[in-house]
Amino acid sequence: LGAIDDVVTACKGERSIEQARECTHGVGHAILIARGYAHLDLAAAECRETFSGSDTAIEDCNDGVFMENGFGGFSIPPEDRWFKKDDPLYPCTDPRIAGDSIARKACLFLQTQGTLQVEKYPHLDGNISSVVSWCTTLTDVLEQRYCYMGLARQVQAQFVDNEHDIKTACGLFPLERIPRCLTQAAESAYAFGNRETGVALCLASEEPTFCFSLLSARINSTAEHTEKDRRAACRALPAPYVARCLEVVNGAR
Repeated sequence: LGAIDDVVTACKGERSIEQARECTHGVGHAILIARGYAHLDLAAAECRETFSGSDTAIEDCNDGVFMENGFGGFSIPPEDRWFKKDDPLYPCTDPRIAGDSIARKACLFLQTQGTLQVEKYPHLDGNISSVVSWCTTLTDVLEQRYCYMGLARQVQAQFVDNEHDIKTACGLFPLERIPRCLTQAAESAYAFGNRETGVALCLASEEPTFCFSLLSARINSTAEHTEKDRRAACRALPAPYVARCLEVVNGAR
């Protein structure tokens, strides 16, 4: 834990946006590992205390905490983490987590990203249609929103840069959710896959302006190391969306 304190000090130093966010995210992983998987609630609370004053940093730290719990980077079996085979929303619904709004949102996003993992949730069978059906049963607006967001991220992860298959998979979502599935998959593709696929999905979306605003935010926050690189990435976008992207980047100085 003393080593984590040193890392936190480094995270708070003069760093690019990308470095600061990834550093803070890594601290979240480390806190849960050091505290022990049984103490997930304490790890989430420690994120809030450690990065008090910055909701973004608290959220990034919580992303690391719940990613570690959800995916177990050190091959800790799900049964040794906060996990229920029949409830993909757990532990987000646990009062110790649900009472913290930032922790709850981070938890929902990361938990629903794991819904296609058959070994974790066999009743969903790793089937997109099954997860979509489950999402529709959720009555809490935030829970349903993050359910679809997490699934859209996994649609892209499953089909990587295959634009046709991503569109087909998003087509399984409820009609009103299809556009947002494509924009979420586009952002994911741009950040973690092929940037050309991300751009193509945005252009095919019914919400291109919104979609490219997501790519602009991604460019500004995590995609590039220097301001010069971020401006270059903006200029590589289709012409109608370059100016707004540059405004986002320049406004972050």
